[in-house]
Amino acid sequence: MLTKAGAKLLDFGLAKPVLRPDSALTSLATQSKPLTTEGAIVGTFQYMAPEQVEGKDADARTDIFAFGAVLYEAATGKKAFDGKTTASVIAAVLERQPPPISSLRPVFPPALDRIVATCLAKDPDERFQSAHDLFLQFSWIREPGSQAGVSAPATTRRMGRERTIWAATSAIIALALAVLVANTFLRQEKKSAIRFPVLPPENAFFPRIPSMSVSPDGHRLAFSAHTSDGKDLIFVRSLDNLTAQPLQGTDGGRFPFWSPDSHHLGFFTYQKLMKIDASGGAPTALCDAPDGSGGTWNREGAIVFTPNVGSPLYRISDSGGVPTPVTTIDPSRHELEHDWPQFLPDGRHFVYLTNSSVAQDRWICAGSLDS
Repeated sequence: MLTKAGAKLLDFGLAKPVLRPDSALTSLATQSKPLTTEGAIVGTFQYMAPEQVEGKDADARTDIFAFGAVLYEAATGKKAFDGKTTASVIAAVLERQPPPISSLRPVFPPALDRIVATCLAKDPDERFQSAHDLFLQFSWIREPGSQAGVSAPATTRRMGRERTIWAATSAIIALALAVLVANTFLRQEKKSAIRFPVLPPENAFFPRIPSMSVSPDGHRLAFSAHTSDGKDLIFVRSLDNLTAQPLQGTDGGRFPFWSPDSHHLGFFTYQKLMKIDASGGAPTALCDAPDGSGGTWNREGAIVFTPNVGSPLYRISDSGGVPTPVTTIDPSRHELEHDWPQFLPDGRHFVYLTNSSVAQDRWICAGSLDS
């Protein structure tokens, strides 16, 4: 948040406690600033739900408690739970309810009191159970009917001020809800199953030099295998399934590597560098590669590969074209060839293997598309 005093970093105190609170907390020093405590419990106590303080499991409802504390502070300028010592803050979180917002700032409607009180319920089962529930409540409170129970004269006098306040706080609410929804989604994301071992398909075997590649999204594995009818094919299998499917049109295929979006595969035949949709379809030849041995693909559509024995690395667009060298063989170091490139996360630098004419003499080197 940008303020007159400068930029401030806001957090919801989402850290999970690693130790249970005990009597030792009463000896902790008074803190003048509400910074995340280092020690027995990791988190910012003023925004931690009771289950966090007690060392229990946290879930989306824990985020909703922290959101309620942040909203209370945004509306009133006061912390929902405060105290002179860490122990007194914890006691407030566990035992006390803050005064209603409308009692401190009458400009806010009582409906906001009910929303915040529900967010700050001690029992997670008594809170809103999802960010969507909370969103619906905010949609309702902005409607004119949400002023039920407030006298007409009071409503009239407060209408202009409320519009100003809601305009000022809408950005805070939107930001906090966005963070809340994002954290809720991440908490509820299901873990993907991964099944091993990796076995060759039925009536097939792996080549002497295995060639396998895991997709960047972590969901699929591509490999080459030699079938009983004498073909080398590229196979793809999901990591949650032991059955691999051949990609038709990949006869002679070996050394597969993935596109950065995990949708396509590059691979080599004994003549060409090819690409193919990982879900199937006709392959496309990109350039000659009589004895290719390894490729890598970046987000900008550049492929770095070894086209032949005794070759440096070359670069080509994933739409094809004329390859250009990106490394140079160094005779002074007895280099023979550069193999097996792999882009680093920035997509500009890469590592590769240098083979030498000196027995057992190899290096892992770093290169760049810019040099």
